[in-house]
Amino acid sequence: MKTIPYRLNATLDWVEDFAIAMGATIEGQLVNIATDEMKGVCYFSQIDPQVSSMIMDIKYDQTVSFTLRNNDASFLGLYFNITDIELDFLIDGNPQSSGKWKYRFSIFDGSLDSDFAIKENSSVYTLCIFIKKNFLINYLDKMTAFKPGIKDFFDPQKNTITRIDRISEESLSRILELRRIPYEAPFYDYIYKSTVYALIGDCIDQFSQGNAPVVSKMSSEDVYRINITMELLIQSLHDDFPGIEPLAKIAFMSPTKYKMLFKKITGLSVKSFFIKNKIELAKNLLETEDTDVNELSSRLNYQSVSYFIKRFKEYYGMTPKEFVKQLHSV
Repeated sequence: MKTIPYRLNATLDWVEDFAIAMGATIEGQLVNIATDEMKGVCYFSQIDPQVSSMIMDIKYDQTVSFTLRNNDASFLGLYFNITDIELDFLIDGNPQSSGKWKYRFSIFDGSLDSDFAIKENSSVYTLCIFIKKNFLINYLDKMTAFKPGIKDFFDPQKNTITRIDRISEESLSRILELRRIPYEAPFYDYIYKSTVYALIGDCIDQFSQGNAPVVSKMSSEDVYRINITMELLIQSLHDDFPGIEPLAKIAFMSPTKYKMLFKKITGLSVKSFFIKNKIELAKNLLETEDTDVNELSSRLNYQSVSYFIKRFKEYYGMTPKEFVKQLHSV
């Protein structure tokens, strides 16, 4: 299995080394990849002196592992993935499945190392933004919602900034629109830069509407192990909530540490994450299948139909029946 060592930061001084490690060639702002393991392109742009960005548009014919070792912890990486990446985290060299990352939005602190493998037959379209923490501090300091905890939040001695979530509808729409434009199109880089700024704005909006972030240090292994339990919860949506104790054991953490880090990474408590994803699954099934509400309630193992209807209405402002009626009227 080919292993690619690389580093990142908010400038583009790492691109040449990255291209060499990938076995690729650079042509303008494109890195062209055509090897036995993978084929595709990466597009790079310096958005601002403190912000750079990259699109990875690659088809993997073989499994490839990556080793990320940054020498600069003064930035954050924002990742918007819209395709079915099948990813293994490598913990002590051993692969641990993290499931599929379609429509995932993630933030990783520049201080975190990362070892992972992208599996064969994965098609990757991921827009990455690398942004200096000072850029965000200066911007967020003007927003009342962030001021109280901003100093501790960006203090590398107190906090490791990490988040894993679904891409917002606004961000997904922007990326899908950008994807339709050929890289060689006139003014592509101007369109690209405006999209990146809009995505940064979407990210800030998404954070400002949630609960106050959890301030704590964490390791790459902590992130991997929490993500593994997130995937287990998603696979368990047709069953009852499995409970904190078993999940904490899988993550090799105490229940207290597990609950704290889970909320830090997802912005939700463990139970709230499970409930939210179960309701989203119900909505998706109503959109894609001709299914009865009673049958759906039973499939998702709700206590009763009335409880399922109540939960659905709390999230979407209407009953499942009203939701289906609205779908058919469009």
